[in-house]
Amino acid sequence: MKFICVEMQGFSTPDFEPKELTIITSTGQVYHYLFKNDVLFWMLPTKYQQTISWLERHYHGIKYGSKGIEFNPGIFTEFEAETVYTKGAEKAKFLLKYFPNVVNLEHLDDCPKYEKTWNYCTYHKEDSKWNCSCVNVKILFKYVIN
Repeated sequence: MKFICVEMQGFSTPDFEPKELTIITSTGQVYHYLFKNDVLFWMLPTKYQQTISWLERHYHGIKYGSKGIEFNPGIFTEFEAETVYTKGAEKAKFLLKYFPNVVNLEHLDDCPKYEKTWNYCTYHKEDSKWNCSCVNVKILFKYVIN
């Protein structure tokens, strides 16, 4: 069975915008993307600016204005997956726009928890603990294949 595991970090402005996307295929091949945002930070309402600032400082450490490629849904067409596994309702909802069979593993009792890890990913601030889609998707993949 062909499947992919997908993990993302992003911002809600108010719709979810992926900033970092990591995919592992059923064969173990890893794809990683960093996207630029459609709306400039200063143009967002204050409540979204505050949430984004909190996420940057306390959760994933990725700057809203950091450089990346433009998000193109065509990225997903190269993956011939029967099933897409992810963790989180907002991510599953986003992925359902592009895949017919998305499984949110979040509510399974034995689904592993993600923990902030010491991460030296080039997209995160150095010497700090962050939630990283690169690390998280590997945890998800190990869970799915076992």
